[in-house]
Amino acid sequence: MLEMEPIHGIVVATLNPYSLNQSGQLIIDTSNIVQYADYLRSNGTTSVFVCGTTGDFSVLSCEERLQVQEAWLAAEVRAKFDHVIVHIGSSVWADMIRLGEHASGRDRVSHALPDMPLLVYNIEGATPPHLVNNWYPIMKEALENNKIPTLVGLKYTSPFHLDAFEILTKLPLQVCLGCDELVFPSFASGFKVFIGSTFNVFSSKCSEVLALADSGKVKEAQKLHSRLFDAIRLLGSKGAFMLNLRTVTNRVLQKRNFSIGYQTKFDYITSEDIQIAGELTDAVLNNFSDLLNN
Repeated sequence: MLEMEPIHGIVVATLNPYSLNQSGQLIIDTSNIVQYADYLRSNGTTSVFVCGTTGDFSVLSCEERLQVQEAWLAAEVRAKFDHVIVHIGSSVWADMIRLGEHASGRDRVSHALPDMPLLVYNIEGATPPHLVNNWYPIMKEALENNKIPTLVGLKYTSPFHLDAFEILTKLPLQVCLGCDELVFPSFASGFKVFIGSTFNVFSSKCSEVLALADSGKVKEAQKLHSRLFDAIRLLGSKGAFMLNLRTVTNRVLQKRNFSIGYQTKFDYITSEDIQIAGELTDAVLNNFSDLLNN
């Protein structure tokens, strides 16, 4: 196995920045990445996960992903974080290799490439059904037979943690959980790393939950987590979740006088989804403003 510096705490799955060009086309716009990184860092974020599901990787070209990757790996931005984890997964092998080669030597990637630390990405809805909640035997075999010598851990996105807990407690791998609503109970079970999308607006308070729990203030941690749970569930209660998240994130960023763009490249977004995103954002701001990042 390759050695790596451990990942800790809250890891933000970043949103991609967009703007409209002169022709009215929605394009990647990395001009505000430094401000975005400063915002995340000032709210306790020590690591980021770039171009994953939250980063719209499935609807971006390889060139667009390279643009985003380049911006987050630029020296000025990279220096702000302990880890910049780059998702290079793709159904096109040549694209995956190209993305991995671009990131080579800078940090770990979350798909396959020789000589680079690998985080496997398990997410319900994309993982084949026969593998869902059944990763432990696969990871065990991979380690015992050295089938993936670069394997160092996995991002485990599921609310069902029996399988993840077995990996955590029985294998020398880092398990990064991807269920934002379960930070506190998961931490109490021994999980130490959480990669999530709603941390774009709740990273500071989620980090506070971990700090409270770690210092033995269990009731305080539970009380704060309960409100975060309600806020996160509200944000995903209807409409298009990624648009809801983008909308509330931009409303928070308004306080810093910049935006990462309100539009998204997903073509299934309807006018009703846009209306719902505005309504849910208002509800979060009205009922949970004390939980939001500054």
